[in-house]
Amino acid sequence: MRYNLLLPLIMLSILLLSAIPNNTLELGSGKVAVMFWSELCFNCERILPVWRSIERDPPAGIKVIDIKLIPGKNENIFVEFGIKETPTIILFENGREVKRISGLSDASESYLRDWIEGKSDLQLISFAFPVLGGLLALSPCSLPIMMSLTPLGRFSRRRDYATCFISSALGVISLGMAFLLISSLLKLVVRWIIYALALFSVILGIFMILSPEKSCRMTGKVKSSFTCFSLGFLAMQCNLPLVIGSFMLLSASDFAQGIVNLISLSLGMSLTFLIVVRTSKGISARLSPSRSFNVSRLGGALLTLIGLYLIISNI
Repeated sequence: MRYNLLLPLIMLSILLLSAIPNNTLELGSGKVAVMFWSELCFNCERILPVWRSIERDPPAGIKVIDIKLIPGKNENIFVEFGIKETPTIILFENGREVKRISGLSDASESYLRDWIEGKSDLQLISFAFPVLGGLLALSPCSLPIMMSLTPLGRFSRRRDYATCFISSALGVISLGMAFLLISSLLKLVVRWIIYALALFSVILGIFMILSPEKSCRMTGKVKSSFTCFSLGFLAMQCNLPLVIGSFMLLSASDFAQGIVNLISLSLGMSLTFLIVVRTSKGISARLSPSRSFNVSRLGGALLTLIGLYLIISNI
């Protein structure tokens, strides 16, 4: 009789143990998106159905789960990850927190998917690179280089401008690709030095704001025989601090996004080159050195903001 009761008791114990919520969070390797929520959270009730839809069809290579707060069972998980309000969504990569968002009152599925995949994080930086390229071309040391290339102001055909536009863009892209290829070899190290890169970018930006005249490094007189392709190199050598910061930010994201940002930077700079070349005489006469330095300061401010954004987004 005792043995007959022992087996059901063992089975019942196993069932009860399996019903107890897991009080640990096994993240493992790869990317995991976790939504922390509680039953008495009104916003959680609105977002949870959307999140569950993403769980059923998660983005490629990303595991999507949710954890409900159960008093007396799994508070330690919420304490461990510093969950102070619900809902809180955290993206982990190889067990390390990448980013989080807390206190959402409402969100569409497309917004949450973009956030999980990182698309929304890159929008600000992607938008900033064309502007940064334009400011690079308008810095106080790029203008004398372009004014010295007097033949550029004598283009009479649209094809000449198109050729110059493509050549100058390729001049920027060639240097950028070399930098990206080198940085991709250090992909495992980039994760540990991203804070240092972003901080260095902030320092360079502040340097551009405080001392725009010292941040420019002239490479000597530019002969008119130089092509538009070399114009990109010359502008980069002239604007060394700003260019180094730009390329560091290019390598901070993945390689594909770095190429997109590099193209944006080169197109923004090349388009500004052509505009300045087209109106070189008028600009050189109207743009005083003090105003030119203000443009350089604006470029430094933008670089500082991008660096700060990288630091904040990786806290």
